Amino acid sequence: MRILTVRHVTSYTYSEPVRFGEHRMMFRPRESHDLRLLTTKLDILPAPADVRWLHDVFDNSVAIATFDEAASELRFESTVTLEHIETALPDYALDLGARTYPFQYSDDERPDLVGALARHYPCDDLGQWTARFLPLSGPTTTMTLLHSMTRAIKDEFAYVRRSEKGVQSPGETLRRNSGSCRDFAVLMMEAVRSLGPRPSALVPHPFFSTMRSSVLPTSSQPSIASSM
Repeated sequence: MRILTVRHVTSYTYSEPVRFGEHRMMFRPRESHDLRLLTTKLDILPAPADVRWLHDVFDNSVAIATFDEAASELRFESTVTLEHIETALPDYALDLGARTYPFQYSDDERPDLVGALARHYPCDDLGQWTARFLPLSGPTTTMTLLHSMTRAIKDEFAYVRRSEKGVQSPGETLRRNSGSCRDFAVLMMEAVRSLGPRPSALVPHPFFSTMRSSVLPTSSQPSIASSM
């Protein structure tokens, strides 16, 4: 068991006071059998006129803030303390029908996975790179396939720290043979998607924030810090 504190700060500064529209935030992790939420705190500047909470269709907690005053800075600070119950070794328990690739998702799962399975970079040809992870004939185990891809990214690509926003396309990462952590994550997800609708989907984690403003900020400084 481990106690973790996650602090997430996103701030925007503007050249002059601006008025803000409604903001929707998803800072609160969803509890599960191995994750228990102990404390949560959300500070917003300027102070919102109202903050209300609701559940989305996937039962994620969503905070909605509205503002009635103008300001030259908008800041969100979320602090979450949680208890993570660890296992001695990674245990990737798959359904019996998903342990061997290729496999098919059930009809009741498919509607929820449409967005996760769709190619985000359909113009990038990843076939030559992904083909070597598949046997010439017959099935393979799903975890063997995913482990092979993960190991290849670790062994064959050079890590390059990038401070600019955004990610490289998977094709660009392959051409450069290098990238940042987020570039490798996008390559891995798109490689799995390129195999078709059957392999294990990498579904986005519910712990993320979406924030909008009617005026573009002159600067923003998002940061995430964690302590144990």
